[in-house]
Amino acid sequence: MIFLLSSAAIIAVLMVMLEILLGVSSEANFGDHWWNSLTEIINIGQGANFEERTLDFIYWALKVALSGTIIAFLTAKVSGFIARLNTGRSHIIDEGHYVVLGWNSNLFKIFSEIAIANENQTKPTIVCMNGMSNSDIRSKIDVEYPDQKGLRILTRSGDISSVSELAIVNPAKAKSVIILDDTVEKTFNVETTILAVRKLLGSANVPIVAQFDNDENIDVLSSLKGSLILPVNKDSIIATRLNQMFGFREMNDHIPNKI
Repeated sequence: MIFLLSSAAIIAVLMVMLEILLGVSSEANFGDHWWNSLTEIINIGQGANFEERTLDFIYWALKVALSGTIIAFLTAKVSGFIARLNTGRSHIIDEGHYVVLGWNSNLFKIFSEIAIANENQTKPTIVCMNGMSNSDIRSKIDVEYPDQKGLRILTRSGDISSVSELAIVNPAKAKSVIILDDTVEKTFNVETTILAVRKLLGSANVPIVAQFDNDENIDVLSSLKGSLILPVNKDSIIATRLNQMFGFREMNDHIPNKI
């Protein structure tokens, strides 16, 4: 307020000098002329004497202080809301989306496959979640896969082996869940993530495509009762295998366009 008031006072002096120079000044007293210019700039009552001017100034200061406080409060609330969104912790409310858990280079091939598979449909939503910060996930995707016209890509950050944190991506309402062999999280275990996802799915008929770094548990997990787990060996090119796995629809014609 002090800075703005000082700036207004200096500008008022300049305006008075300009009016005198142009010969349009109607005030004989320089002080009154300056005050009238200042009140015009900061929009307060002119006042006929010192007492009235003092009261007008006090009212103006209170009005500015109150308005500034309200604006600062709203700004802080909006900034806090945006900051919370940027952390990638808000819940996904979409349905029929694709969930991709973990991170490796196959992610971008998956984007391409999903875009091709949905060319004749509305823009598909893909939710990517892993242990990196949400801003890092977003920036890496934007750099590595800049052409996102046919996709709506959302990012979330969290522990993909935690049931409570996986609930953020709403897997039970997803079209399919894809679990990548995470190259970022050193303690990543695909089996743990699969079990966490299955717990959240409950009775939901959502297929899980899981990328394994070894074949030891593929047969065991694939044979789990009621599971729709489609294993992919890490040595396989997952994008190619996903194309092959669209044959899964032949076994489940009531689940259209699922991976």
